[in-house]
Amino acid sequence: HIPSCACPSGYTGDPLIACIPQVQPQCTANDHCPLDRACVGQRCKDPCVGTCGSNSTCHVRFHIPSCVCPSGYTGDPLIACIPQVQPQCTANDHCPLDRACIAQSCEDPCVVTCGSNSTCHVRFHIPSCACPSGYTGDPLIACFPQ
Repeated sequence: HIPSCACPSGYTGDPLIACIPQVQPQCTANDHCPLDRACVGQRCKDPCVGTCGSNSTCHVRFHIPSCVCPSGYTGDPLIACIPQVQPQCTANDHCPLDRACIAQSCEDPCVVTCGSNSTCHVRFHIPSCACPSGYTGDPLIACFPQ
């Protein structure tokens, strides 16, 4: 007579190692779950978990997850949402009088306007280049000793 082992009714597994309670499927389709859940692996689960990128917000509607960037953020919500950078300026009058609006930032206009060895003065956002005393040349290109 050879003994045999079997898991009791309602249990599953290898009877020589362990029998565990058989889990009944909670669902077989999304319709078996609440509207804010989806049927994943026969369980009603939050479909947002692991779906959206960093800083994004997930909303579930009719079992379907939807990722969006929150207000003040931009980007692909499936990858990452990053804070929107507000421009420092859009016109010269948004800057101090000795600065100009360059690429939406208040900058010193002398840096990109005047040539080497020249002097620059900014008045009402407008740079003015000149060769200093004892120098000659085009102040927009370069000034040379006389």
